[in-house]
Amino acid sequence: MKYLWNLEKKLVQAENCIFVADSISPLLFPVRQIFRVYSEFSGLEFFEGLDWEYSAAHNALIRMENSRMPYISSEKMHPKLSESILYPAKGHNAIPEALDGSMLIFDNSGFFGSQGIQIDYEAEEMNLSVKIENQQSCLPFFRKKLIEKSKINITLLGDSISEGYNASAYIGQPPYLQPWIKLFCSELEKRFNCYISLKNRAINGSGSEFPLKYPDYWQKKDCDLLIIAYGMNDFASLTPEQYINNIDKIVKKQLAIASNCEFILVASMSGNANWKHTPTGKDLLFRNALAKYCANKKNMALTDLNSCWNEIQKRKGFYALTGNGVNHPNDYGHRIYASVMLELFNKP
Repeated sequence: MKYLWNLEKKLVQAENCIFVADSISPLLFPVRQIFRVYSEFSGLEFFEGLDWEYSAAHNALIRMENSRMPYISSEKMHPKLSESILYPAKGHNAIPEALDGSMLIFDNSGFFGSQGIQIDYEAEEMNLSVKIENQQSCLPFFRKKLIEKSKINITLLGDSISEGYNASAYIGQPPYLQPWIKLFCSELEKRFNCYISLKNRAINGSGSEFPLKYPDYWQKKDCDLLIIAYGMNDFASLTPEQYINNIDKIVKKQLAIASNCEFILVASMSGNANWKHTPTGKDLLFRNALAKYCANKKNMALTDLNSCWNEIQKRKGFYALTGNGVNHPNDYGHRIYASVMLELFNKP
């Protein structure tokens, strides 16, 4: 898996940019030198002075007038009702229930992936404020199995994000990047020279109540690590208290059959702030509730994807991270998920 960035060398790899009704696309860090601008989807490389230029004042890539780089027009971003084909119809381009009553651009296949461009560069400084806690004292049994190079059984519970939606391999589109859970497990196997047996029980459309209704679908006595990654589909329907109550019931249900099982709880990405079903701020309330629930529990750790996601989104905008326009990550977003997960197993 490509790293997001290298703190020591100040190198950034395949950062995603997108031009949405604007010729300016912000970068994450101030730039010292741009090495390459390209599309992992098409294989095209884009050249300074012909396709783009860099603006230090905006810390952004500027799309030139006759550039070959993709561009999404304002009209396409806000489809008229008469021109909208609503999901899940074939050829859909829109989804209803924007906060202002309009349609939102939506594509559950490869559109957003095809519109992104990637940038490799050296940064002047790595000034992202989010710090991911290593939590070395948590998950002692799981860490022991990693060090001993034992066979490890991991089960994942979650929604469409964790099932893999809009990762390019999942939808069968270049560059065929695997969903975040496969990136995470593959990198752990490389780092620790171990073998991981993964059971991905994430299901599109599900929320934190699903595992409680269908325990036979996911419960295993030999599970060493249960990753629980709900939230997106619960934001609009549950309070943080109801959400945590469900998480607690899932944990206790698993511990009843496997007392040494340990847990990683994933604080979900935020969704489109203009969509009714991903209310702004609910993601942070859920994140805070998860952090409080995890505190001082040796058998679980928090993957604070939410804080990292929102900090990156502040600098780059939502559409640089989304795979469908409302509530899924693109390849770059799946790399963010996997990278934050892996921070749990880095040296302090």
